[in-house]
Amino acid sequence: MLLAVTVITGLRDPQKHLVLKSLGYETAGEEIESKTDEDFALVLAEQLVASAEDGARGRTAVHIPAEADPVEIALVLPRVFAERGRDVAVQDIVAVATASDLRALLFREGAPDEAVDVDIPEKLALQLEFATAVVVTDTDAVPPIELLEIRGLLSKLNPSATQLELTPATSLRRFDGGLRRTSAEMFGRTAGWMLELSGVPLPTTVHGIGCVAYRDPRLFHPARLAAVVDSWLEPADAGLIVRSRGLVRLATRADRVGSWSTAGEVLALDPTAMTSWEVDTPAGQELVFFGRDLNHDYITRVLNSCLLSDEELIAGPREWETYVDPFPAWNLEHNH
Repeated sequence: MLLAVTVITGLRDPQKHLVLKSLGYETAGEEIESKTDEDFALVLAEQLVASAEDGARGRTAVHIPAEADPVEIALVLPRVFAERGRDVAVQDIVAVATASDLRALLFREGAPDEAVDVDIPEKLALQLEFATAVVVTDTDAVPPIELLEIRGLLSKLNPSATQLELTPATSLRRFDGGLRRTSAEMFGRTAGWMLELSGVPLPTTVHGIGCVAYRDPRLFHPARLAAVVDSWLEPADAGLIVRSRGLVRLATRADRVGSWSTAGEVLALDPTAMTSWEVDTPAGQELVFFGRDLNHDYITRVLNSCLLSDEELIAGPREWETYVDPFPAWNLEHNH
């Protein structure tokens, strides 16, 4: 018998504790302190391996602090378990989110219950994408139509995750059918944006939440891209973009692939580990947008305006390096 680990992620501890109790756990084990997210995941993995080596079996749950990186948790634990602990395995990664937080942070409706850091919407979106199950709490705090939109968003962001809800008066209740397991090796690969880019057949719209996929082999001019980022995301023109993910190529950084991510109103543009000379590196842009009433033609037209013109392409990399690039410099020592 294995030591089967259920990992609980989320922004709010009280809601995570409610889910733990509903799953039959009274506590979530010891708190783990670490200086970095990656260290936290590694320390946690080593601690669980040690427990298994000491004879622990059956089910256990781990409560992850809100500041921990859900990507590191999802990737590091299975890797360490495969290398070091054959008697321990990740059973589920359960993301817990309040309906109010989802509406405020991702749908941009009003303000969240309290001041939040600028990276919190992105953290929430990643928790939803790197999960085998998503529990929405306090569902009675939003109107039924808004709850349907939440269900649609979850279905688009993470089609393979089981959706559940929890209110103070009920036990865990499924939105949809039975549990759909995602193997540890597939964490992240079943995210909706990756499936959309890979051509997997998916519903176009779920409960009013649709998708726009954008591809083009040309590079972006960074100054033109930066000039439109603040305005073109506005719902009046593009539709309500709730989440977008993908890979981008900037002319001024042609040797490196960038990771594009928006959650609510926040854009993150970070480096990936992919370089331009790798076989699987995308030639240009591969982006996916999720939201309500998305204007496909407008989004495509605005992004096209940021691409290098024929004359700029012909000018070549030495000329591209002279372009104004307003985006923050990339720290290439720390990227996934």
